Amino acid sequence: MEELLKGEIVKTFIIAATVFGVAVKVVQTFILINLVEESENIPTAKNKLIKQMKLKFENCYRLNLGVNNVKAFVDKYIHKYKICGININHLERIPIIITWICAVAGIGCGCICYLQNYSVKVGSLYEIYGVGSAVILKLTEIILDAPYKKKVLYINLIDFFENSLQIRLMQDVKKIAAVSNEIEEEMNEMPVIQELKGEQRNQEAILHYRKKEKESKEEEKKASDKNAEAIIEDVISQFLS
Repeated sequence: MEELLKGEIVKTFIIAATVFGVAVKVVQTFILINLVEESENIPTAKNKLIKQMKLKFENCYRLNLGVNNVKAFVDKYIHKYKICGININHLERIPIIITWICAVAGIGCGCICYLQNYSVKVGSLYEIYGVGSAVILKLTEIILDAPYKKKVLYINLIDFFENSLQIRLMQDVKKIAAVSNEIEEEMNEMPVIQELKGEQRNQEAILHYRKKEKESKEEEKKASDKNAEAIIEDVISQFLS
């Protein structure tokens, strides 16, 4: 034990663990920064997680005519998000676990040195290493402030899904319902359609809708052509005059 404590193994372990903990915290923070930036403009986001969340939300809304708990929906996908096979929440715990291990290893080795009447200097160094490691990891956490960035990410996602996308999907559903009712009323007034049932009726409804849409586009084109002709005539008349 004395040889082990007088050696550099424990000290090297504490230093290596501290560096690893800081690196993990930095990586986690950069990932959160990227997610926050992507969540600022979700419709044009390129991040796989955010694109998947948007698509899933739209599908859930259309199938269930609404999403009752947006926060639970966001929580579910954030908790499932993995970096190099490690869950983002587990990644957040790694520096915390390392802090405790380094602190306990340093202080524990220092206490053993005192109890076994080893060198006081060696015992003091272990305690400095342990406490110093914990302080460095805690300062890294405070400076990078990953919890705040995660909170901003949640705010951006919930705000978009609840106050933007959900309202737009609601309006789309209402428009589709209004168009369907309008077509249904027109179809019911047509004697030929009234005699059809089931699949035939649905096919006729689709054809009727497409025909109506085509006629509407043709009318818009004619109106546009008339406006263009009127403008050309006006320009010619002004030029000749």
